[in-house]
Amino acid sequence: MGTNNDTYIEKVLNAQLNDDADGARRLLPEADKEHDDLVAVVGDDGKQKNAMFKLGTWLKQFRNHEDRMARSKAQDTLDEFQLHLKQLLKNTPLRSDHDSERNSHHMNQLQSVKNDQSKRNSGDQSRDLQQKEEVRKAERDRNILERSKQAGQALRQNNPDIADLSDSNRPTKLAERFSELYDNEWTEAFEGLTKSEMDDKGAISLLLQIVQTANSFSKTTMHDMMKTLTSSFDTRISGSDKTQPTEEGRQLLVQLLKEEADTALPNIKKKFKTEVEKICRGAGRNAPTIGGVLLKLLLKYADQAVELCWLMIVQDPPVYMCPTDIARKADFDPNLYRAYTKTGKRLAFYVWPALKLHEKGALLYKGVAQMTV
Repeated sequence: MGTNNDTYIEKVLNAQLNDDADGARRLLPEADKEHDDLVAVVGDDGKQKNAMFKLGTWLKQFRNHEDRMARSKAQDTLDEFQLHLKQLLKNTPLRSDHDSERNSHHMNQLQSVKNDQSKRNSGDQSRDLQQKEEVRKAERDRNILERSKQAGQALRQNNPDIADLSDSNRPTKLAERFSELYDNEWTEAFEGLTKSEMDDKGAISLLLQIVQTANSFSKTTMHDMMKTLTSSFDTRISGSDKTQPTEEGRQLLVQLLKEEADTALPNIKKKFKTEVEKICRGAGRNAPTIGGVLLKLLLKYADQAVELCWLMIVQDPPVYMCPTDIARKADFDPNLYRAYTKTGKRLAFYVWPALKLHEKGALLYKGVAQMTV
């Protein structure tokens, strides 16, 4: 039974245990915010990480209306949360203010006040003074929020493990979308390939090659853009294109590319389509003729893959996609992967990459691997 001291995560789980799915869904947005707060502070403790994995899986199942599965796992998820995560959530000063939402509210308030001001009755002096005070208050609040945002950006530059909860493309959200890519577009493309008489392992290999190529393509694109921007600035400032930017200059250029990432996407997707067509043509003698509906499925999958890879690469530092080179079996870490259809102690082949916050960072998302005894 819940209490007034319960977190929103507990309230959602308790509501589900009490067969109040509608009540649980009303509280889900607040529970998601608490989950994002925990992602930013959970360390390397194995029990905490396991509890976080269970919690994230449960929230996803519930969000996707997998009610029977969510109901069966609710008690176990609640027990793990209360044992390993609740105190962490309560004791840690968390950045759950969601600056973006409040900033949007104050911007709307400011605009509304200014619009009302332009329509006011010039003879109503009292109303005029009141509106001016409201405008000043809204601008003052916006300035406070802007300074808070700038302070947060400075803090994150020195600590990539701190999440910017106002960023809809922050690493945790990108990892969720990467999981959805595997669940949806990957599955559609896999079924299309196997129905066209390609064997399961060949289809998995082709789809894995596409997502890894999307990642390397995004890295190369980012490198080329940084080189062009650096050369342009250096030529204008020093007359030479061979000077190296300072760390502060590099961060500003990365921030510029991150802010303009969506603008660059159409051209990136267009260029990557050519790479995908090359991969399909070189799929091997045992591959089906890839065209028509099947090619559309693969291009849809590739389109989403390169979008996510690009958004991961423009993070600072970039989200790290773990290598899936089968020749490097000795480097396989079973803690980074879950089993595909068979369990075991040794790697048979990779199915889907794992993601880390950055190359030396914490695990963001477990990949998938086929195991053997």
